[in-house]
Amino acid sequence: MFNGGSIVKIIRKYWLLLVGLGFSNLGNWIYLVALNLFVWHLTESPAAMAGIFVVGPTARVLTNLVAGSFIDRMNKRRLMIITDILRGLIVFCMPFMDFIWLIYTFVFLTNIASSFFGPSSTFYITKFVYFEDRQRFNALLGTFNSGAFLVGPAIAGFFIMLFNTTVTIWFNSFTFLMCNGHLLSPQYRGW
Repeated sequence: MFNGGSIVKIIRKYWLLLVGLGFSNLGNWIYLVALNLFVWHLTESPAAMAGIFVVGPTARVLTNLVAGSFIDRMNKRRLMIITDILRGLIVFCMPFMDFIWLIYTFVFLTNIASSFFGPSSTFYITKFVYFEDRQRFNALLGTFNSGAFLVGPAIAGFFIMLFNTTVTIWFNSFTFLMCNGHLLSPQYRGW
């Protein structure tokens, strides 16, 4: 049965975490559109654009083979902070690249960092969100992520129309740093 009051309670209790992760996911969808257009403007090659969709998953598959053992031994919060900062810096630098192989390298590095961030954030949510709140929290986070999938590309188009692909890519860099804001909050310290 739907209970709107409990959803409001979850949002109030975990708003920083929900907004940080949700905003970061929104930035990822915006970035995906902007990056493809950036590569198109640089190369005018559909094959080069397709390369983005080869490089990213390849990095994740290769990294996931060993990432779990590192993640298990590290402080998850610190790992999330480091990977978010790295992703933000890498994405920020991407528009300055003039060669497709450099862009592919940066996409590869970003996806390596994402391979560490994803499992760490899952662990973090499991430890931070109380068991009785977890189902509703995950439902809200899933709703935010689905909403990001729906509106992210449209926002990307709007940003590209208003500004350009570079500013739109930088927006994603900003979302990584914003996501980091919830991790640095005193409310989430202590583990």
